[in-house]
Amino acid sequence: MESVGLAALLKPLWHLTLRRPELAERLVATAPAALRTFPTLEAGRCLTDHPDLVHPAVELLASNRAECRRNSRKGGATGCASRR
Repeated sequence: MESVGLAALLKPLWHLTLRRPELAERLVATAPAALRTFPTLEAGRCLTDHPDLVHPAVELLASNRAECRRNSRKGGATGCASRR
């Protein structure tokens, strides 16, 4: 699926899960892969629309990144790993 353009597929898949909620788990599993390649609003929407399906590790990762961004805006030492 990555060769097709994962981020481009998220929006249609998100709409599909509105009618077929049983597919939401697959959508939530796909969104982090898209976020690893490029920050995309659609991937974030997929995760926030189904918070009960998001693995705790993904939640922790998102929380840590948000904290790093807040600290870097304040000019403080972030202690965060840089993105590749």
